[in-house]
Amino acid sequence: MLAAPEEERGLQFKKIQTLKKSREFEVLYREGVSWHGKSFIFFFLHDKEHKVGFIVSKKVGCAVVRNKIRRRLREVYRFALPQMKKGRVVLIAKYPIVHCSYQEIVNDFFVLARNVGALSASQKRLTLIK
Repeated sequence: MLAAPEEERGLQFKKIQTLKKSREFEVLYREGVSWHGKSFIFFFLHDKEHKVGFIVSKKVGCAVVRNKIRRRLREVYRFALPQMKKGRVVLIAKYPIVHCSYQEIVNDFFVLARNVGALSASQKRLTLIK
């Protein structure tokens, strides 16, 4: 298998970009800003670097469904990352996300990111590359 060129690997997640420890999540819940949407809850806390965590509980569905939702959320965040302020983000999926299309998830992400102040000041709209 061939490795991707340097410029294509820039959109991949690195291990340091994900929240792993429960202490990191607790600080975000305590000190961050949250906003509830139709399909997920968006937590945001300003920080020096971008970090993200995805939570999809068993209440949402079986493992196949949860992984599909996690992949969709990761993809939306990955494309929005260059337009977002530096900080920690946690996305907690709600059950209605199972019935949402990808475009509905993108729209919900845009509304919530704007409401919590996660978008850069120069970004009036969240533009995703298709």
